[in-house]
Amino acid sequence: MDANSDADEVAFEVVRRRRRPTRPARRKPNQASQASQASQASQASQASQAGASSCSSPSSGFTYASQPRPTQDGGDERAVERARAVVDCMTTYLGSQLHTREGESLAHRLAQTLHTVWSGASQVPRKIVCLGLGSPTGSRSAQIQLALLVVLRTFFTQLATTNRPDTADSKDAKPCTRSKDESLPPVECVAYDPVFTSSDTALLAHYNVRTLSSEISQWYADPQSLLYMPHCDRELYEAVLSTWTPPYPVLLSNTLSLYTITPNLADTARNLHRLSTQLTATPLPNWNAKRRAHLTVAAPQNAVDAVGDVVRWWDKHALHDLSFHYLGPGESG
Repeated sequence: MDANSDADEVAFEVVRRRRRPTRPARRKPNQASQASQASQASQASQASQAGASSCSSPSSGFTYASQPRPTQDGGDERAVERARAVVDCMTTYLGSQLHTREGESLAHRLAQTLHTVWSGASQVPRKIVCLGLGSPTGSRSAQIQLALLVVLRTFFTQLATTNRPDTADSKDAKPCTRSKDESLPPVECVAYDPVFTSSDTALLAHYNVRTLSSEISQWYADPQSLLYMPHCDRELYEAVLSTWTPPYPVLLSNTLSLYTITPNLADTARNLHRLSTQLTATPLPNWNAKRRAHLTVAAPQNAVDAVGDVVRWWDKHALHDLSFHYLGPGESG
């Protein structure tokens, strides 16, 4: 070997592995500490269950509850503003034809349906009890359903000013001769769903819908009410219907006859099974979001202007397979 070859070689270096910093040994909790932690966890669990059990217990029919959704700074206000834009648009359109029955648009067909129902139902509701709406600040479907609730309240208020529902838009309709002291109170609207957040409550309050927090079962069977329950669970329908005695309120819900294909329905939901054949069912019109022509209205102008946003914001599932259920003339429970 060349004498200089050793100098050209790279010397070996000893590389020491870096040792990870040692973590302090975890102390095992003593029995007293374990007992304290278990007690705190038990108390927290009991408090959480107590908060939900007042309205989400099996006796109420609500078997679910939800933690409020986390929001960023200012997110609540923006969510409420976006939801109001949708609800206002849908309310403007859906309620635009309540005085006219002639037409083929969704708004016209809704007016025709409402007049049909309340020419057969026994009385005009003085309350709307909304159950299981979902979160109207987070769900487009719930926003459309809230808009329909507002339209129904307007319709009931209009009917209360005429002698007969079936002549509400007729030239022969005669206004009720009520003095100011005899005027009917406004239609009361209340709502409950375990998933409501503070933003939902604020949005509902904007439309004069009061949110309930307890004792909701007392609202289930008032014959002067409309029970507004679009797309609720079958268990909730059964819990509500089990409280009914004649005269019944009007129910807006999933079409009850669709449940008759359920095996053993008479055993698992006896009241739903019985009433699905006793009540008259009038389907609620819906738009399948395919042909814009089915939304076209000629007036008023604000409804004409709203059609574009209705097309953009519509959820075809919001009113799908819903029906009004009620005792027709001559029917009894």
